[in-house]
Amino acid sequence: MDTCHTTIYIYLMIATSVSPSEGDALEIFPAQIFGPSTAKVGENLELKCLISNIQSSNTEVYMYLCKNGVGERLEIFVNKDEHTFTLRNISLRDSGTYSCVYSFTRYLPKNVTGSGMNSIHVRVTGDALKMFPAQIFGPSAAKVGENVALTCSISNIQRSNTEVHVYLVKNGVGERLEIFGNKNEHTFTLRNISLRDSGTYSCVYSFTRYLPKNVTGSGMNSIHVRVTAHVLPDPLSERNILRLVFSVGVIIFACFIVIFDFKTRSRSSRKFTSSVKAKDRNNS
Repeated sequence: MDTCHTTIYIYLMIATSVSPSEGDALEIFPAQIFGPSTAKVGENLELKCLISNIQSSNTEVYMYLCKNGVGERLEIFVNKDEHTFTLRNISLRDSGTYSCVYSFTRYLPKNVTGSGMNSIHVRVTGDALKMFPAQIFGPSAAKVGENVALTCSISNIQRSNTEVHVYLVKNGVGERLEIFGNKNEHTFTLRNISLRDSGTYSCVYSFTRYLPKNVTGSGMNSIHVRVTAHVLPDPLSERNILRLVFSVGVIIFACFIVIFDFKTRSRSSRKFTSSVKAKDRNNS
């Protein structure tokens, strides 16, 4: 019996020692990071992660770009010791402290925490957008469910092979983007509008493409579009109108009957009078 208990105890100890616990730390190693510390909204930001003192082998290496101590992106590579992460068309929200770490086991980036051998605090500023004002034309009032056409027009622009990026701005923030070359206007169509589409609209343009949400400002003029709901007819009023029309019809019909009866009686009376007179003449 003691031998049986001892065997069970040994198996339990082995199972406990080889099974991973939920609190096991991730095997993460620090790497170096290189890149700029400042950038402008709309630019591309390149951050290079470098592993030093690693022996090249066929083992996969998992490189993580961390922002504010938490993994943001993952890249897998073999037989190299560096990788460049490119953050495209950055916004103000991309500001933060970046570093690099790596592992030989793949983890979800969001589960990776820590910092590398060094870090870079990237500050993104929003004063680099080269925007130019444009004109806007369109209605200032519309009904729910209708389509609204707003035309953006650019004047005094020199023709070139450069693409022009036109933005429809609502309440000072870019909403939509259109790219065109050899033309100077574009019509944005807001389809099946709702009350939420009410606001002040204007147009701006640039020669560099930006995310509409990063575009702020106003154009040469603006249009305040007021969207109103359709006024539904009152069922009670409709019933009252129908009753009134029916009553008038009945009255008119009754008048026709009275007039017809009056004319019929008049003709009968004249005929009776004529016949009486004729009889009197015959008797005399």
